Amino acid sequence: MHSSHEQSKLDEKSADLATGKLRIDLLSRAARLRDHGEYAQAQSCYKQILSITPGDVDALLGLGLLAQKLKKEDLATAIFSKIIDLDETYYQAFFQRGRLFSQNKKYDLAIRDFDATLAIQPNFFEAVNSRGIVHTKRADFNAALSDFCTAVLLRPQSADAYYNRALAYMNLGKVDLAVDDYTAAIAYNPSHFQAFNNRGMAFRELRLFDEAIDDFGSSIALQPDFADGYWNKALTHLMVGDYETAWQLYEHRWDSPNFPSRKRDLGKPLWLGAQSLNGKTILLHSEQGLGDSLQFCRYIKNFEELPCTVLLEIERPLMRIMECLLPAAQIFEKGSDLPAFDFHCPLLSLPLAFNTTVETIPFSSSYLAANQDRIRWWQGYLGETKKPRIGLVWQGNPDHPKDQKRSIKLASIVNDLTTDFDWYSLQLQISDEEKCLVDQSTQLTHIGPLIGDFFETAALCNVLDATVCVDTSIAHLCGAIGLPVHLLLNHTADSRWHYSGEHTPWYSSVTLHRKAEDAPWNSLLRKITDQLKKT
Repeated sequence: MHSSHEQSKLDEKSADLATGKLRIDLLSRAARLRDHGEYAQAQSCYKQILSITPGDVDALLGLGLLAQKLKKEDLATAIFSKIIDLDETYYQAFFQRGRLFSQNKKYDLAIRDFDATLAIQPNFFEAVNSRGIVHTKRADFNAALSDFCTAVLLRPQSADAYYNRALAYMNLGKVDLAVDDYTAAIAYNPSHFQAFNNRGMAFRELRLFDEAIDDFGSSIALQPDFADGYWNKALTHLMVGDYETAWQLYEHRWDSPNFPSRKRDLGKPLWLGAQSLNGKTILLHSEQGLGDSLQFCRYIKNFEELPCTVLLEIERPLMRIMECLLPAAQIFEKGSDLPAFDFHCPLLSLPLAFNTTVETIPFSSSYLAANQDRIRWWQGYLGETKKPRIGLVWQGNPDHPKDQKRSIKLASIVNDLTTDFDWYSLQLQISDEEKCLVDQSTQLTHIGPLIGDFFETAALCNVLDATVCVDTSIAHLCGAIGLPVHLLLNHTADSRWHYSGEHTPWYSSVTLHRKAEDAPWNSLLRKITDQLKKT
């Protein structure tokens, strides 16, 4: 016989066991319900646990995860924070809150929480991997690489770990190592279509174009609606001059989430060359950057042979220069009200509509012209000189995704501007640091505030003997007018310039200068100035 005290202890222990079993059963049931999308029932289970054992961190974690699934992010964050207040060793709460901070671009807070997670649980793969992703988003690629190296060690058969490390290698310019890691990711997950796509881009960077095209094909075969695979394949075919294939694939650009222009719903059929335009009105409209519009507006002249009316929708800085191609009454500012039309076509779909090959690019010598009155004004403004006048553009659009690869720091080239020429900065705006460099230079004059739109810039460039510039809209403007341009290109240039050669079929007056992979920009500038001295 047990004493009443002992019996009480046994009863209490039995009750605790029953409560513990009920708790485990409810947690298991709630997890199953949550996984099946039955959130209300799962929430009821978690609340039942909390009614029995208030402050149960496992139940609170479940409620926090439910709040995440229901897009109640503030509530989820509050719940995870409450768990941390109750138990500062509960690493899952730090990890989940860190993920929320990361999703909301609160990167400093995310890293702090992932650090706390790993201080408690050093070998937690998901936290290491997630912290590496945040470092990548912050462009701290060395820190990201360190985390992904750890992730590979923790889970050596994880395709995602190799894939993420490959991204870090690519951002650090270690393309060969990126290829190795993408290959490992594919080996561990043969269905990883993004790894095929990204390895294709790495192969393209290494100028292994056949391998790149094969990989893009594999990514598409695995995921037939993968727009980036089609788009990257199109760009690679452009790079090697296979325009017949490229322009067909290029139409997939609109489906890519990474494409910078949005697809327009204009309520009229898209014209790609098949329908008759006899007696019809077609709207041509810009997309992507100003340089793209300058390059592809040449096709407007093709419509002179067709019995139709052409309207053009274009950005304001291009409107006046486009009067070389169309009457002002047929040119409309982007986003303004438009008259009625029967068909529409984006400017960069015109090469497909006109079945363009490398050999049939129209108007490579010139198709735009500067205003003679404005040319005379600029001649008077610049006055007499005994030296050749050279325009200089070192910076493209800073918002361009590849700006770091195509633009140059003025500080790295300003001392290489030879005194044999009068140099003129054609940048519309310059930073305070660049202004100091210009003020200190005896060779370079900044006239950006006087330039205005492309109509005005065209007149100024006509007064110059040549223009030296990076891959930006000024190069297209001068090429479209037929003015001499010396274009500075990175080792892997934009696909429109192909992968090799000093000449481009798009502009007969443009000379391409390609930087060696590890060479400084000023060495290329010195080469150009040596050529200019001989002309």
